[in-house]
Amino acid sequence: DLHYHTSCVLGSALDNATLVYRQKTAGVQMTDVIQGLTSGHRNLASISLALPLDLSGNKALESDAFTKMTPLLPSTSGSASTLGGGARFPDLMSLRGLLGSAVFKHRSSEYGALASPEEYLEHCAASQLISSMPRLYCHTKPLKTRKPFPKFFNTDVSSDGQIQTKLRPASEPVNFVPMLTSWSSGLAATSSLTSLATRSQKLNISKLPRLFDSGVEEGEWTESVE
Repeated sequence: DLHYHTSCVLGSALDNATLVYRQKTAGVQMTDVIQGLTSGHRNLASISLALPLDLSGNKALESDAFTKMTPLLPSTSGSASTLGGGARFPDLMSLRGLLGSAVFKHRSSEYGALASPEEYLEHCAASQLISSMPRLYCHTKPLKTRKPFPKFFNTDVSSDGQIQTKLRPASEPVNFVPMLTSWSSGLAATSSLTSLATRSQKLNISKLPRLFDSGVEEGEWTESVE
């Protein structure tokens, strides 16, 4: 509930979602990501997050792991897994804290013809998220969550970030966690924009003097909401 907690989650999501073009050996630039996400002139993208990534259960990556992300925009009313529609939209996924080669080695036989961990994980994500056209980046190192990261994890999260039935002692810190982000310009982003406009119409801007102090004109605000 604290602003510090909120900013920590948002910062972790942005850090993870942008990993693909911030690596020293990255063959991808930020402009490539923007062009990929905004194909079809969809110039708004939303981020969803699983922190930590829940890998409990048998073959979690192949069954439901990609459906357990939470949209970070407060106005979003659904995710790629629950919103219908026949079209698929660009979705940049970043998965960290798992060794891709080990995950790939233990894949089910139905995925035997796939050539790489990334291709395998993209197929898993696409089968679970009905409006997603995923491209996945896999990073081995997990997210470090020791100080100054806030201690807000439930006790069913182990010190190494795994969801387990044995509860972790409250005095024992969570040192690192695997995580997954989805950066998508699909239906969740559309839902978010629609809901944001609806909420904006309910604001009494006469009670928000700082909004006008920032240089926003009342006519511009009204036009943008419409």
